[in-house]
Amino acid sequence: MASADVTVAGPDFRTSTKEVDNATPEPGGVIEYRLRVINSGNAPARVVTVDDSLPPCAEYVPGSLQIDGVPKTDAWGDDQAEFLPAAPPLPPRVRFQRQALGVGESSLLTFRVRAVCMAGTVINNSAMVYS
Repeated sequence: MASADVTVAGPDFRTSTKEVDNATPEPGGVIEYRLRVINSGNAPARVVTVDDSLPPCAEYVPGSLQIDGVPKTDAWGDDQAEFLPAAPPLPPRVRFQRQALGVGESSLLTFRVRAVCMAGTVINNSAMVYS
């Protein structure tokens, strides 16, 4: 019997990480989210898109979007990041687009929110990374 193995080539973002600078904010306190997007695949990504929906009791801090330490505007279509207000059924969210992330390369995406909930509330946040 003959057989053949094939390895599918493509970017892989499963080793990407997300951290916060303030895990226990007081009501009204600011939280900075830091998402390190890592291409651990076996092929470069031509375009990487990150959609990060804001949780119900987190309010976006205007002007806080950054890619690799470079500030970006909140406006749609003028650079590689944007804040998108709620458009039911979609919640408010931030979106980043990064061009050409090679194998083994990473990019740091950051933004801030204000905790607008009562003490003791758990704020859960996750992002979708795709290419």
